[in-house]
Amino acid sequence: MSKLMAALLAAFSAASSAAGLENLGQLSQTEFEQLSGDLVSALSYKAISPGDPLGLLGFDVALEATATRLSNPDVMKAAGGQGYQLFGLPRLHVHKGLPLALDVGAFYAPVPGMDASLYGAELRWSPMEGSLVLPALSLRGAYTVLSGSEQLDFHAANAEIVVSKGFLFFKPYVGAGLVHGTSTPLVSGLAEVSQWQRKFFAGANLNLGLFNLALEIDRTGHANSYSAKAGFRF
Repeated sequence: MSKLMAALLAAFSAASSAAGLENLGQLSQTEFEQLSGDLVSALSYKAISPGDPLGLLGFDVALEATATRLSNPDVMKAAGGQGYQLFGLPRLHVHKGLPLALDVGAFYAPVPGMDASLYGAELRWSPMEGSLVLPALSLRGAYTVLSGSEQLDFHAANAEIVVSKGFLFFKPYVGAGLVHGTSTPLVSGLAEVSQWQRKFFAGANLNLGLFNLALEIDRTGHANSYSAKAGFRF
């Protein structure tokens, strides 16, 4: 786990100037659409969490790192980045349990290479809370927005279903959903791009008392993302 976290953080460091996006006006509309597809894959919400509810007193606080393998790194380079194939993103993520099998979550992420930040929030409901025999099932809605970019407005909304089953301290999970992303250029010559992408993901959570670790692989659109998190869950 520690090696993977180090690798993901190294990827984010390597990609620290890969998303300046200072030259959007030099892209064609087709290239902007390709760039927008990669941004939806890389920037849309990733919970990195199993499907069972935390409970009224439950918290999940963690540092996370995600590396997304871009489909069009050359377009990213033309937009003002360095053209690295891996786009790294660090996050601070917090989940809180509520009554009625509800959970809320939120994250903050500085976007490497940009004077911008990414914010996201989710609401999750678990109609099946899980048992010794049955898995837990939850429905999740999430929203992500980019703030501070001079040339781009971006936001994305997720609708997902998650199934998880615990085995002592180990809890694997799988999920699927849809992501709707909108990229609005703040430069002339380009039109807004709004698109739907399918999302599939699988992960595993390991809880060692208060200390918690998780890994997740995500396929949103045509790009794969690899995430790891470490923190406290109770």
